[in-house]
Amino acid sequence: MKTNKNDDQQTPNPYGIDKFSNIKPGIKIGFLKFWLAGASYLLSYMTPQLLSQDGSTELLALFIIMSLLTEYLVNSVIVWMNNDKQPTYKYLPLGYINRKSIWSLFASMLYVIVTLAITFFEAFLLNSLFSALKIPTLAGLLVGDSNSMEPITFGLLFVLADYIWLVAKRLILKIKKKEKK
Repeated sequence: MKTNKNDDQQTPNPYGIDKFSNIKPGIKIGFLKFWLAGASYLLSYMTPQLLSQDGSTELLALFIIMSLLTEYLVNSVIVWMNNDKQPTYKYLPLGYINRKSIWSLFASMLYVIVTLAITFFEAFLLNSLFSALKIPTLAGLLVGDSNSMEPITFGLLFVLADYIWLVAKRLILKIKKKEKK
């Protein structure tokens, strides 16, 4: 078993042989959020059972799936990954909220609403840019509709929206901290 070398003592590191232990938690959490967004989009927008004329059924299904997966999968994994050496609470959408309270679910729903709005705005900008430059989008090549998205693009745009959310959260906390001083 590998050990961590400290000045006075050597503590065993049971995960030292695991290659995934070298990957930073932010990368793991980002990939999990990318996968969650892509899978949610695939389940809600690419299933023929949910097709509607105005897209409201698909959007509602996407919101429900992402809210539940964010609350019960992503946030739980973030809490489980937290330790003294690599704190992960900073990746929680609204900070640490008691996992067994209803407020945690409402916080996840708020996070999903805001990030979905940012994601769809990013998609609109990206599709407009590609249309103006006459460059085909990946959805245009795969699905045939150049103004739509597919799960990979949606997942990448969602991770970008999540990054915007986390940066804004850190700036707000920094401003609050300065005001208290």
